[in-house]
Amino acid sequence: MYRLFSLLLILVFIITATACEPRPDAAGQEKPISGGLIVGGACEYALYEGTAIIVRVEQTADSKAQVDVVGGAGCPGYEVWFTFETAAHIEQEWVRKAVAKEHLLLLKNRWYVGEKYVAKYGITEQSRHPCTVQVITKGTCTPIIFTFDEIDTTDYFESQ
Repeated sequence: MYRLFSLLLILVFIITATACEPRPDAAGQEKPISGGLIVGGACEYALYEGTAIIVRVEQTADSKAQVDVVGGAGCPGYEVWFTFETAAHIEQEWVRKAVAKEHLLLLKNRWYVGEKYVAKYGITEQSRHPCTVQVITKGTCTPIIFTFDEIDTTDYFESQ
């Protein structure tokens, strides 16, 4: 039983350690790039630089409820919704449709952002923030990933 548990733990570690993390190329080109290995193979992404425009910042029942989660954020949250614009030409219709929708900005750990976070990063309705969308071109990783140049989605300072 101990050996089975150990093997399972090692397998989980390998899968986690080889998860796909796309990186921009040195020239900043919108070319597919290779990520790390995951179950299902390597992933490649096309990068499109643009701007995230905040369209709504609001507390909802779900975002406020995170304060009561044991081991959670420790503060009530805000739903922050944004749209994305880019001057780059996106050929794939499914990507154009997906990018045109409103998207929810969450911290990397999937928590809602708190009131101090919103203030720290200047997140207000209609504020504009440099952003890059990574669009999968090969593999089985997350199909669309938004990354922000000036907003750190791993900044968990409010939970401390």
